[in-house]
Amino acid sequence: MPKYCYQHPQTVAIEKCTRCQRNLCEQCQVLIKQNVFCPECARLPLPEMRVQKHRHPELAALLSLVFPGLGQVYNGQIGKGLAFFLMFWLVIPWLYSVYDAYETASRINQRAVLTVLVTDRPGGWFLLMGFLAIGGMVMFGAYRFLLIDIHKDPRIQAAKKNLRTLSEAAEKFAQDQGHYPDAASDLYYSDTPYMDEIFCGITVSGYTYQCQFERGGYTIDALPRNSRQPELKIMTGGILELMDDRTDGEKLEKGDGTDQGGQS
Repeated sequence: MPKYCYQHPQTVAIEKCTRCQRNLCEQCQVLIKQNVFCPECARLPLPEMRVQKHRHPELAALLSLVFPGLGQVYNGQIGKGLAFFLMFWLVIPWLYSVYDAYETASRINQRAVLTVLVTDRPGGWFLLMGFLAIGGMVMFGAYRFLLIDIHKDPRIQAAKKNLRTLSEAAEKFAQDQGHYPDAASDLYYSDTPYMDEIFCGITVSGYTYQCQFERGGYTIDALPRNSRQPELKIMTGGILELMDDRTDGEKLEKGDGTDQGGQS
């Protein structure tokens, strides 16, 4: 439905006043620094008025997709960008920030919204770099927190416990026999069994345990059900590792991380 000029009701409007948002026909629009005003607003003082620079909606959307709120900062809406950033862990606000950044950039280009590029503000580049630096640290910290929280999962804790049980049995075997077991069966079927429950080669509480024993040491992997990649492993000396390239920092009291095998 066409919109009509506020001063000429019979004439179709082609622009809006940047300040008051009234519809304007070609005759009524006044252009100041590439911004369109009605005759009344054009007579008002405009000390803060700057050239309304073109925005790239696709770039604004991409920035918010990569870094929530950054597209809004690019559009000059710093407060809105900060609000979206504070909700970055929620999927729906994050996706909406992408849409909002694109839509706002398009409206800016249509002169329906008046903003100033953040880099055109006093100290704008420092503000932008600060937003990225602080935001990056917060997101990294949240990622690490969530990663640590994942490793507190009861199933992972149970897998750790089972790995320690296997490792303790292997270490005790090495102390008694002077070498590590040649196979997992040595822990179960020796004259004095070192374990009452079988773990190797079976699935327990969602994890399958793959055991590799030799006289010089051992490696035991815990694989999530239906996965070929281990999530945890324990090695000679009781060194427990998480497979996100972080050492769990836990070691059996009896193990010192050295190879006990071959010490007869």
